[in-house]
This record gives sequence, C-alpha cells and structure tokens, in this order.
Amino acid sequence: MARRRLKLSKLCVCVFIVILLLFSFACEPGGEVTFQNQRNEDIKVFVTHVREDGSTDGFTDRGAIPARNSKTISITFLGDEWVNRLEIRDTHGTVISSHDYKMGDLDKIGWKIVIIP
Repeated sequence: MARRRLKLSKLCVCVFIVILLLFSFACEPGGEVTFQNQRNEDIKVFVTHVREDGSTDGFTDRGAIPARNSKTISITFLGDEWVNRLEIRDTHGTVISSHDYKMGDLDKIGWKIVIIP
C-alpha cells in the first residue's frame, strides 16, 4: 500500500510540473500586430529580441505580406521591458524598415504598423 501511495505521489508531482510548464509557456505576454503593406511589392517581416547591451540572437522570419495587403502576426514579449526589433525587407532582402518596440510602444499605436511606399 505504501508503494502505491509513493507511485501516486510521484505521478502527481510529474503532472503538476507538466501543467506548470504548459501554463508558463501559454502565459507569455504578446499580441497580434497587424502589418499593412501599402507598397506595390511583397514584403517580409523579421523579428529578433534585443538585449540590454544591444545584441540580438538573429532574426526569425515571421512571414510574407503580399503587395497592397494586410496580415496579422503574433509577437511574443517576456515582460514590459522586453524589446523586439521588427525589420521589414523587400523581396531582395533589403531592409525597408527597422524599429525597436516594447509592448507599450505597440499599445500606443494600436498594434498596427503601416509600411508606406
């Protein structure tokens, strides 16, 4: 009987840890940024985290936005001071726009970024 309780208690601890991990990943703050491409060419959105010293881990391709269209892309932040650099590139890879955003910055502009021609 004692062995059974020990196994059950180990199982409960494991289940608790899994639930805690899933909850922590699900609670990463972020939001949906709508990009409005007003250009006559397709663009691509790239995102990277900017550390306090200005270094980055490298950019992640978050997808293409066709010419004269809009697309909503999920951006994750890990705190109010977390800074993401959003780069917009044309089809040749040339950077059209590069800007650092905190969550508060995106709140101020309604989580919408317009890419002008």
